[in-house]
Amino acid sequence: FLDVVKNFEAVRKRWLHAELELKKYKELLVKSDVAKASLEIKLKHARNQLDVEMQKRHKIEADYQYLQMQLMCDILVQDSKSSACLNDEQKSILATFNHRGGNTTLHRSSLSVIDESSFLSHSDISYDCTDDDVRSSMGPVIGGPVGKRSRSGNVSAELLDRNTVEKEVETIVKASVTTPDAGQQIHMVLEFTQETPFQVIRPETCAPCGKRIRFGKMAVKCRNCQLVAHSECKQKFPNGCDSLEAFAPLTHPKIPQLIVDCVAEIERRGLQEKGLYRVPGGERPLRDLREQIRRGKPSLMLHKVHDIHVVCGLLKDFLRRLKEPLITFRLHQTFMEASMDEDNGSAVLYRAISELPKVNRDTLAFIMIHLHVMRSPHCQMDKKNIGRVFGPAIVGHSMPEPSPSTILRDSAVQPK
Repeated sequence: FLDVVKNFEAVRKRWLHAELELKKYKELLVKSDVAKASLEIKLKHARNQLDVEMQKRHKIEADYQYLQMQLMCDILVQDSKSSACLNDEQKSILATFNHRGGNTTLHRSSLSVIDESSFLSHSDISYDCTDDDVRSSMGPVIGGPVGKRSRSGNVSAELLDRNTVEKEVETIVKASVTTPDAGQQIHMVLEFTQETPFQVIRPETCAPCGKRIRFGKMAVKCRNCQLVAHSECKQKFPNGCDSLEAFAPLTHPKIPQLIVDCVAEIERRGLQEKGLYRVPGGERPLRDLREQIRRGKPSLMLHKVHDIHVVCGLLKDFLRRLKEPLITFRLHQTFMEASMDEDNGSAVLYRAISELPKVNRDTLAFIMIHLHVMRSPHCQMDKKNIGRVFGPAIVGHSMPEPSPSTILRDSAVQPK
């Protein structure tokens, strides 16, 4: 009986100690909740302050760009040589812009310099401002009709109207005039600026050099493919968006990281899947991955994609959407003829591969090795099925927009 009493006393002491510990931790929890609420309020104020300052900055940048366009417009109108190269419609656009510029009152309130370093660390702020700098690419308007624009008292309508004129004038300003021999017509060749400068709010990765762009630094983003780069690295941007060179690294082997990641994930958990590359994946997750690529997200985290067929579809979709097929437009006919030549086809094929650009040759070799690995009996992908799936994606056509007859003719040779 004495032992039972001693045990009860020991249990009572442990219970009392646990009660005291529970009370202490409850008090700490209450203090933590209060501190958390206070920090959330501060974070909300910081986000609001950042939003207000960014709106002010964007407004000043818009006014600055408008003044630049007005100055260029004045130069074009007053310069006799430049004015002689413009037709009546272009002169009318410039005159309209001058008239609007004289009646437009820009807000010139004195604003202090925004010290963004005084805000909270970017790792603590989930404010996403990546869409603020996305601007739709403009199309050429020279030679097109100029519609009438209403002049209402609405401020947003006035800003929209002014931006429309700015785009028209910017198109004219970026036109390079070539004067041919006497008696021939003057041709104007438009050159569009692809990079849009912006200030980094969220951490970005420079596409050419692969380094991180820190908070508050200036960077440029391509309006079409959304690739981001340092201001000093913008000269390293590849020529043309959606090209294989745009996704390839600077170091060798020059294989796009997206292809490397897709192949690694497919070989890791897809070699036991039946009908690999033939079974379609979900359209929605594929569309989400495509959007992440368009926004220049550095890592897609393909290991979190549940369906491996979505990763296969992403690889095929990437190859199909390239601006130029993997074997290039220039060598397309050579590859097609080599596939039909049973005697000298191999020699012609080797010579054509050696003439491919470095990035195309490295990528083609990498994909061929992958296709050789995935020819497992579990996948049920023999040589014929592989040709049907990857022929159109790798070979493609000899022109960007083939006719239906060309597509029908090439589809019979592509799998070979």
